[in-house]
Amino acid sequence: MKYTNDIKLQNALKEAVKQFKNYQKNLENKSLMIIYRNRETNDMDYIIVQFAGSNYYHLTGLAYKDDANDSKNGRFGSRFYKDLLDQKLSINDLKIKDNNTALKIKALPSITTCYRYTNMIGDFNHSGIQLNLDKVMGNISTYLGLKRISGKIYAPASCLYGDVRKAAKSIHQIIAIFIKNTADTSSFSDIKYVAKGHNLNNMNFNSEIKDLISLEKYSLPSK
Repeated sequence: MKYTNDIKLQNALKEAVKQFKNYQKNLENKSLMIIYRNRETNDMDYIIVQFAGSNYYHLTGLAYKDDANDSKNGRFGSRFYKDLLDQKLSINDLKIKDNNTALKIKALPSITTCYRYTNMIGDFNHSGIQLNLDKVMGNISTYLGLKRISGKIYAPASCLYGDVRKAAKSIHQIIAIFIKNTADTSSFSDIKYVAKGHNLNNMNFNSEIKDLISLEKYSLPSK
């Protein structure tokens, strides 16, 4: 049994190290603005997801052996990030966190480029999965779990291989995803995703959304 568990841990760590490069390139120190249509009210709403290097720890399903899952100061996330940078991670220091680890590792390749595939969002329904989340966003095969920081600001707290519709109380269509460096105080202008059949120039965005975005770089896809 120990041999089997060590092999599982070794394979999980290998994939986590591989996908960390993509996380650094695509998401680290970036913020995504997710604009969606609330299916109950038909109004436009949004959230902003901020990705820090230390958040990656919670996406992998790996844990340090001395992490009793009661730390709230983020020190294990920072430690994991530093150990990845220094190439010092070893299965001797880590463990499979729980039964969700395999699903997290399987989802990682899609999550590190989530803005390409994410088209639905909703409040987490807490049914059948032991995760402390507020919202989920993704598609029919993978999704990202989000924890609210304050207001409309969220942080990535988990990911899973599975249908996001089964993890949400009610699902809403994502209309657009913008990205920028978190430290950048200018408007969101780099557009990564627009729902098919939608023209952002004709959308009825509220004043709050309009104040946060710029459509100067936006152009309709060629037919």
